[in-house]
Amino acid sequence: MGLSLLPFTTHASPATPEQLQKIVEATASVQVSCLPVKHASPCISRTYTDGMIIEIFQQAIVRSTDLEGQLNYTAEYEITVHKKDGSKEKYMLALGNEKGTSALIVSNKNGQSHGYETTVEYADILRNFFAPKSELTFTGDQLVVKHGSTPLELQYEGSTWTGIESDGNEVTLAGSGPDPQTVNAAMKKAAPKLPKSSVLSITTAGKPTKVTLSLKKGRNYAERKITNGQYKLPAQPGYYIYNISAQWDKDHSVNYEFSVYVK
Repeated sequence: MGLSLLPFTTHASPATPEQLQKIVEATASVQVSCLPVKHASPCISRTYTDGMIIEIFQQAIVRSTDLEGQLNYTAEYEITVHKKDGSKEKYMLALGNEKGTSALIVSNKNGQSHGYETTVEYADILRNFFAPKSELTFTGDQLVVKHGSTPLELQYEGSTWTGIESDGNEVTLAGSGPDPQTVNAAMKKAAPKLPKSSVLSITTAGKPTKVTLSLKKGRNYAERKITNGQYKLPAQPGYYIYNISAQWDKDHSVNYEFSVYVK
């Protein structure tokens, strides 16, 4: 499970930023395969191409301690490091599920095995990466608000989304929307004119644990009740701004605002 272009003889000091940069640039991907042993939680084989993750793998190697003698371990993962020159390196990883403990990385070169004990810090970082993530994928219809068959235009406020892309890579999307002035101008322009007491339908992909609709009043928000995926607009004419959010779990949430003119 290493990405090192450095000799595997000593690990007294971490690689310099320049060395790490060269290692990352020379690495095409890191493939993590689940071995047929009992895992503490469902195991998902993945391929990582993100430079930050590659660098973390490398740091786990160069900050480890050499182990001498016979190794007695049960590995949960096989790590294959694919280099851009077509070469590859294979490692076994005994990570365990208990936070606050080190992990074992074993290299296999020329029929010989050599073990490295990681620091607790990097063992816990790797456990976090290998923890199972939801297979939910981010699409444009995670949250839809309609009047009849017509979708209302939602202004992006922010999201956190960790999932698996179609190529098997894990991705995290997180961010916030544009500045409030831009949002408000866009919402006023996009606000549809709807009859009073019109019913809006709210649909989501999958089954979120919570969907919240709030009416914006100045800088405050007043939560409004959604019944069976529907919400009835006010009977009083006027311009209304709503915030709507959905949360599936700690890794998956979306947040939008939309506006309507009630006539």
